[in-house]
Amino acid sequence: MRGRRAWLGVCSLLLLTGASPAPAAGEVVTLADFSVLRRSFHCFSGDPCYEPSADYDEDGLVGIKDFLWFKVLFRLGSSGADSTPPVISITNPAINQVLRRTIQLSVSATDDIGVRDVSIFVEGMEPFPHENAVGLAQRTLDTRTIPNGVQVIRADARDFSGNLASHRIAVRIDNPPPPTAGSAPGVVILDDLNGDGRHTGEDVKIGLALCVPGCTLRALARTYDDVEVALPAGLTGAVIIEGAGMGQTVFRSPVPWGRPVFTVSYPNPLVTFRDLTIDGRKGEQVSSYVSWQSQVGIRVVNGVGLDSGPGVIERVEIKNMLNEGIGISGGTGWIVRHSRIHDNGCSTRFPCPSLRAVDLGAALHDPTWQSVGYGIVVEASDTTVHDSEIWNVNKIGIEAFDSVLLPYAELMSGFHFHHNYVHHVGEGIGSNGGRGGRIGNNTITFAKGYGVFCGGQAGDLVFDDNFISDSDFAGIWVSCWGPNITVTNNRVGNNCWGLPGGASGLLVDAGTQFGGGDGLTVANNLIVEPNCRSASEISYRDGIQIAGNEFQGGTALGTLVLHDASNIVLSDTHIDADHRVPAGVFLIANIDGLLVRSDVGITGYTQRKFQVADPGSLTNVVVEY
Repeated sequence: MRGRRAWLGVCSLLLLTGASPAPAAGEVVTLADFSVLRRSFHCFSGDPCYEPSADYDEDGLVGIKDFLWFKVLFRLGSSGADSTPPVISITNPAINQVLRRTIQLSVSATDDIGVRDVSIFVEGMEPFPHENAVGLAQRTLDTRTIPNGVQVIRADARDFSGNLASHRIAVRIDNPPPPTAGSAPGVVILDDLNGDGRHTGEDVKIGLALCVPGCTLRALARTYDDVEVALPAGLTGAVIIEGAGMGQTVFRSPVPWGRPVFTVSYPNPLVTFRDLTIDGRKGEQVSSYVSWQSQVGIRVVNGVGLDSGPGVIERVEIKNMLNEGIGISGGTGWIVRHSRIHDNGCSTRFPCPSLRAVDLGAALHDPTWQSVGYGIVVEASDTTVHDSEIWNVNKIGIEAFDSVLLPYAELMSGFHFHHNYVHHVGEGIGSNGGRGGRIGNNTITFAKGYGVFCGGQAGDLVFDDNFISDSDFAGIWVSCWGPNITVTNNRVGNNCWGLPGGASGLLVDAGTQFGGGDGLTVANNLIVEPNCRSASEISYRDGIQIAGNEFQGGTALGTLVLHDASNIVLSDTHIDADHRVPAGVFLIANIDGLLVRSDVGITGYTQRKFQVADPGSLTNVVVEY
């Protein structure tokens, strides 16, 4: 890595790209430090003359930005904290000016210490405007991408102490529609709408501007490059973005990307994406070096404090993303169906063959591969994902996620993931904190970790009628401490390939030790595990009903293992140890309340039906034989 970067032109505003830590007011630098900085700037990284301590913005490179950071630290060290905001003004266009076609937006911004970043954007069009979206406070804007009418242009400036200043002006957009727009009432054909001879994201933006307040945006059977589009707030009617079919209409992310390919963040009444492909161009992204991983195909997000949706994503292929195919948060009532999501994330640069070598714990900011890889992440209520296929993603195929740290956490309840085929993934389908959901009728194979799962405070969940096999760890992993977990009618087997002699087909290992875990029903499951330590291991729950199951296999101790649990009823279940383990049921320790009904059959054990490791820790055990 070369230590030197070219100097940029400097006027009253000097901008830094990327997010850097704020300088500590108490940090002191001297003129002697400036000599070290200047010497390191002209050296290669790793050379004797290169001093990493001169990397004040901690971006891994002593470059032009560090000179401004030095100036800030030098002045803060001598004058104390800065409480004076920048001074910012939009210098072009003028207030109430009529705008057509392409114009140049210009901003003047100054600060007594230094301006860290400036954003220039049209309100209602970009919920997450880029900091430093333009070089030195200028930006070229094709006003055809903005709906006609009165619009507000806004400029924000922030200094190194976090002080913010804004300036807004109202203008009028007045563009005639392109001659190719609209082959029928309510339909906009997504052609070369800006007349530059290409099909790009700018044409998509123009099409959406023509859609206001709502319409069908119909893409051609071709590839559209450099698509990073936020649906505008003016889309107050239903909008459909449709292509000619998966693989025929392709929207490709820019290289390097800056935001999701499609963002929905305003309270549009109904948004539909269908019959198209979104390509994140992962290989090119990694080769170009991106500094963070949140590349997403379709992102529904509570960016402006408003719910987005409901909406439908159907017959959509999303591939080659560094992070999520689809991320839904802050919206309610979304449906994802008949879609395909694949080849997101992965390591060893970016391949995804079989995922057997993927490191599930790889750092989010590992510069050697720059990816974390999810299929669909749901952080919103009443969302359904069904009849979709997800493969080659190195984290989680489908995840319901909730965190008390998120402002919209209370919305994460009620989800339904059913009839999906998830294979060759890090983990299959699960809930990390999401409550009140059902994961049912899915097929999950070749998961690096586990097939279906729950974690965190997830509760009131149903895992029903899933087929799970060939996971490296457990088939079903209940590692959440919320109440009322139901595991019924699942077919689980041939798991634990990555942990032979460990884990279980059904592994329950969280609950009461975190202050929860009441209520567990395990009924009518077929769990056959010749590779796992046991067919099922259940612990740390209170109020457990085990009925109507077939448990087979295990490599150690017992086919059914119980410990650290209370109020268990075991009935109408066949346990076949297959002559591989000492006992059909192995009771390790700390059982308070166990009733084994007479209709429980135990066969194939090598020593005894029941084996107890610590008899003194068992109380209220009744076996009806």
